[in-house]
Amino acid sequence: MDQTHIGYTHWNNPPADVMPWLATSSPANVSDMGVAVEGTANVWPHIDRLVLDQFSPFGQKQRYIDVFNKGLMPFEFSATASKTWVTLSHNKGLLTNDTRILVGVDWAKAPKGELSATVFIKGTGWGGATVNISAFNP
Repeated sequence: MDQTHIGYTHWNNPPADVMPWLATSSPANVSDMGVAVEGTANVWPHIDRLVLDQFSPFGQKQRYIDVFNKGLMPFEFSATASKTWVTLSHNKGLLTNDTRILVGVDWAKAPKGELSATVFIKGTGWGGATVNISAFNP
């Protein structure tokens, strides 16, 4: 138990326990939007294509989109669906930390067959995030 345990960087043990280098990060004093969707670790703006799993009347009723602030200043955001059969729990708001938008399908309005739509989320910076949605209505 007297052998060193911390600080191995190659096959030979280090002569003493040496803590690895650590860094800290603090959010900037700005507003900066990030968007993530259920089922993936990818985050906009680091990835352009966000996709929710396919909807079906026999499966999960709702999926979610997380909109979050990477900075310290609050900002206004809006979410707009491209088709009327896509339902959103809320479509605008003032964002200080994060919010979850529940996405669903109004099956009474949805046409039959393979369907596709998008949800566009506008917040800070240039452009906004587009989330692709697909559904199958037999």
